[in-house]
Amino acid sequence: MARHSHVIYRHMAHPHPLAVRGEGVYLWDAEGRRYIDGSGGAAVVNIGHGVEEVVQAMTEQAADVAYVHGTMFTTAALETHSEQLAVLVPMPDPRFFYMTSGSEAVETAIKFARQLQVARGEPAREVIISRWGSYHGATMGALAVTGKPKMRILFAPLFRDQPHLPPPYCYRCPFEPPLSPPPTLGGKLQRLRNSKLETQNSKLTPRLQSGLRAGVGGGDPPPGAGWRPSSPSR
Repeated sequence: MARHSHVIYRHMAHPHPLAVRGEGVYLWDAEGRRYIDGSGGAAVVNIGHGVEEVVQAMTEQAADVAYVHGTMFTTAALETHSEQLAVLVPMPDPRFFYMTSGSEAVETAIKFARQLQVARGEPAREVIISRWGSYHGATMGALAVTGKPKMRILFAPLFRDQPHLPPPYCYRCPFEPPLSPPPTLGGKLQRLRNSKLETQNSKLTPRLQSGLRAGVGGGDPPPGAGWRPSSPSR
């Protein structure tokens, strides 16, 4: 008889092996079966399981201080990491605001953009344009800009939706009839994008821009000259 669990799993319809050990790209369950971890790597453990340097750093930090509230304290680890990160970021004197998940980071970026416009005396700027097919997180604010209909449909009545544009996906062209050659698609998307920008111009927040990502839109290379940020941010 299966053991009763008090956990609400992400997928309730299939069993979840009990993972007891991880090393490199592999996981082992309580029955001794070995798995290639193809589900956790991209999001959390992309350098593999059981990396000794990571285990040591976590142990040392937990022994020193496990947590401080960000409104009251900073730590040597936070300051050192920020100094090292600042060298890699291509902008002068960057500052960092740390969050614990991608969804939370997206929502914070949206809130920051909104707060900035209000502080500048332009409270009417309240629109974020995103792409269909994109994934920006599963929390309510992030779902409003996420472009995956199956994730949005149940919760759409609860959030304030934002406008979306089709991606430059020539394999399954978003237009009927399909546009060919690919540069035609690029021109059509550019005109559609410009039209959307002109329509929403007085309400647009500054551009929130992220790099191309494999798996969620990163495999859809823009036609022609490629991905080039060109629109001004106000």
